[in-house]
Amino acid sequence: MRPDLRGRGIEIMKHASAICFLSPAYKRNLFLKYIPRKQWKELLCKTYIIPNGIDNFWHQNMFTGRNYSEILKRFKQKKLSVVYAGAINKNKNLLTTCLALDELQKEGWEIRYTAVGKVQDQNIAQQVAKRNYARLLKPVPKEKL
Repeated sequence: MRPDLRGRGIEIMKHASAICFLSPAYKRNLFLKYIPRKQWKELLCKTYIIPNGIDNFWHQNMFTGRNYSEILKRFKQKKLSVVYAGAINKNKNLLTTCLALDELQKEGWEIRYTAVGKVQDQNIAQQVAKRNYARLLKPVPKEKL
């Protein structure tokens, strides 16, 4: 946030009927870093958390870092596994992901890319599937992912 605009941002929030955040972390970050403590009470009372559509299941089953040393080991060995779960269509940037993974593969990385989801765009699915490191899987319940 530009320092010269902080005052304007706070004024906008003072006059807003509600202040919405995507997560508690975003709310905490804004208040701790940019809003003077003396103005917290006035602004906190009109804040709401409205998640961006991510099912709570994913928040409750997040990676906790317990296997961090294993991840570092794989990175040192230039091994990367990427899993995408969602619709297979042009709006999801699967091909952009593949282009990035192509570059890593050219640099000697061992890549595995698994896209799990309903194919809505056959052209995108074919372009992903033609890569030797990629595989497409039909949708499965989130608990199986």
